[in-house]
Amino acid sequence: MNGGQTKCFREKFRLRRAAGMYWLLDIEQPGIPYERPVALNRTGAFICEMMENGAGAAEIAEAMSEAYGITVPEARDDLEQFVRQLDICDFLPE
Repeated sequence: MNGGQTKCFREKFRLRRAAGMYWLLDIEQPGIPYERPVALNRTGAFICEMMENGAGAAEIAEAMSEAYGITVPEARDDLEQFVRQLDICDFLPE
């Protein structure tokens, strides 16, 4: 992930934990209509934390592979699906 994509994620989203859950907030929304934060599971939060810290797709996939005991190609597929579902700033695995 290049610096522009990291900046895009940081400018658009904030990851927060509240009430025992992880939430992804779109901080660029105008407020009307209000868009609710997206509830994330621990894996989604793991990915977003790494993105907030500037990690690229390859680094995230490797970390997911280690953390969850899956192959790197499986992790890349999961990562790709996650970012497509959330439409995160043109972030695509390198």
